[in-house]
Amino acid sequence: MSRAKVINDLKRTYKNSKEKDEFLGRDFIAPCLKHCVRYRRGTGTVSSSMLYTYVLSLHEILTSKIKIEILASPKIDNLLFEQLQKMTDDIEKNKFIGDEFVTKFLTEATGINKKNMGRSFKEELLCYLIANNILEIRFALPIRNIYKNKAPSMIFDDKDEEIYDNYELRNMYHIKQGYFVFDNEGKDNIVAFDGSVNETDTAL
Repeated sequence: MSRAKVINDLKRTYKNSKEKDEFLGRDFIAPCLKHCVRYRRGTGTVSSSMLYTYVLSLHEILTSKIKIEILASPKIDNLLFEQLQKMTDDIEKNKFIGDEFVTKFLTEATGINKKNMGRSFKEELLCYLIANNILEIRFALPIRNIYKNKAPSMIFDDKDEEIYDNYELRNMYHIKQGYFVFDNEGKDNIVAFDGSVNETDTAL
């Protein structure tokens, strides 16, 4: 299916429904991932279970090096946390840089679904995506300053330290919006969405 047809066939609204056989991840996210060059979104929570949707477009994600950028609250599952932590080590990161894993992932992903996708596959896939800068996750911490009349600068010195240390966490970052960028012969086409879903399998 061509990129133009995928975009033109998109509905204005999607709602997960077993009765109507409609699922946001399968029917909206996955087709857009197959044809976009960049996927950016904000989300309250993000989980390694998002891979159940990503695997539907895995060939394109791996071979086209689609960029996936996620801004989320620091509410993540242990598996994702462990792999993000691992990829801060340059030695570990270098083990996954390059394309030697691509064939392995594409072979193993044939016929894979949430019931048979093993933990080791998810761990290695996450490490590969992060190490090769395909997947980038940043965390947002909404804060409020208990000192109402003064806020420290982004670059602060010692005299600002007390004020900075007295910042308090406010509500959890909870934006649930995003967009896909499709390259169209040098011109960008954008499909944006706004809804109530997180970047998790339960939501998608």
